[in-house]
Amino acid sequence: TLTLAITDNLLLASLTPHRETLDELPLAAHLIDLPNMEPVRQMRDDSQGLVLVAWTSDRMNRSAADMSSMLQTLPAVMGVMIREEGGEEELAERLTNELKNDLQTLWTDLQEFSPPGGDRLLCLGITDEGIAGTSIIHTAAPFRDSSAAISIVQHAGPSAALVLATRGRNQQRAFERISHWVNRGLYYGRELIPVMVTGESDIYLAGQGMDALEEIWGILHSATGDDLLPACAGGQSLLVVGINEKRNSWSPGMPDVNVPVAVPTLGFATEVKDRAAVVRAGNKYWSAAGKLVATAAALETEEFPLKDEPSLLEQFVLPVVDQQDGATRVQFRFQEIDMDPGDAFRLTILLSDDFLAVGSTAEQARTLFSTSSSTMFGPAGSGHWASSLFWLDFPVLVDGGRQWMEYAIALNRENGQAFEIRNHAESDMLDFSETELRESADAAFEFLRCFRGISAIEYEENGTQIGRMLFHFRDLDDSTADDDL
Repeated sequence: TLTLAITDNLLLASLTPHRETLDELPLAAHLIDLPNMEPVRQMRDDSQGLVLVAWTSDRMNRSAADMSSMLQTLPAVMGVMIREEGGEEELAERLTNELKNDLQTLWTDLQEFSPPGGDRLLCLGITDEGIAGTSIIHTAAPFRDSSAAISIVQHAGPSAALVLATRGRNQQRAFERISHWVNRGLYYGRELIPVMVTGESDIYLAGQGMDALEEIWGILHSATGDDLLPACAGGQSLLVVGINEKRNSWSPGMPDVNVPVAVPTLGFATEVKDRAAVVRAGNKYWSAAGKLVATAAALETEEFPLKDEPSLLEQFVLPVVDQQDGATRVQFRFQEIDMDPGDAFRLTILLSDDFLAVGSTAEQARTLFSTSSSTMFGPAGSGHWASSLFWLDFPVLVDGGRQWMEYAIALNRENGQAFEIRNHAESDMLDFSETELRESADAAFEFLRCFRGISAIEYEENGTQIGRMLFHFRDLDDSTADDDL
């Protein structure tokens, strides 16, 4: 029953089985006076006003996470599907029972990875810098490590647009359970081939394809579980999106109109404890990629067994290995000249005895491999111990968009096209000069720069997950200031 009521200058909304629930509310008491609402009271006193308070109880969170209905429904759905597709009754009953047991185990695993329940609180308040927030979850985080500050952000570079840094623990246990579920998925896929595929030749091809997938997964499992995770155990990881490289043309099919544009880049970095293990993992990943290409080709031509995998893959892309500044460098070169973006824009890997950097461009990899002083503000720049850190520099994205606008204007000019916007009501064309278009766009970009970005960290304290965040804003007349954020 949805019930609305007004009392004591409050609008109350209730979605409950009975309308009488509203009558039972202790309106004389206030949620903010509860002992675990201390962060809200502090935010109220320290800020210029609260803008959001959201709280859910342990009981509600446990109820919302209850998967009992799904555990009962999915196995029955699988049984019906098998029978409707003409599968044998024995197969339907066996897989239904197996799926029921698997879902129970999956629910246990999910509870281990992300314990359900616990009171959860989020409060936001207005400050001089924008909107500050605190989130609190009264459960532990068994796979996150907040024993120290996240120092790997020093490798993000001064012009990163987005940064996500983490420090984990128990990764081997997490990978063990993920591997179990990948294996179970492959098992169900193989069991369902006779049901979902018709025709002897198609069943044969599906079986051969499944054989290849299982072999590929075996290689990936060995590379990750036996080599990569032990080599990086306990280390920090960094994901960076950058827009700090400017080129007149950064794609073979992109017209060069002598206007530099921002190049979006993606990079990943992590600490390393065993360089040789990382090399072994890389060789196995390359082998798995070769088998994947060969499998796709075999399915296309319907010719099994697989051909020589590495040589088939290397017809398209070739890894080039050399040494640079004491690190091993690997770049991937496309064999087709029209596809190859050149040395500066090749996927690049740099590996030393204690660090691994992967960049979508050579410059991105070099940036990740070096260190620089951080320009982060708010929680992300506080140096507080944390298990994860998030940073968004929104003006970097805005400036990148501005460069692409200038490129579009220059490209239009190069092609001799006028700037036109169709008036749909009158079905005619309205011409705008470059100056008018640029003035309008500049005003929009300046307004967007008022939002300076997001800064956030998360850490664990006394079995409770705590998040600190800041949504940073500036007034329009201050949005282009050059002082530190």
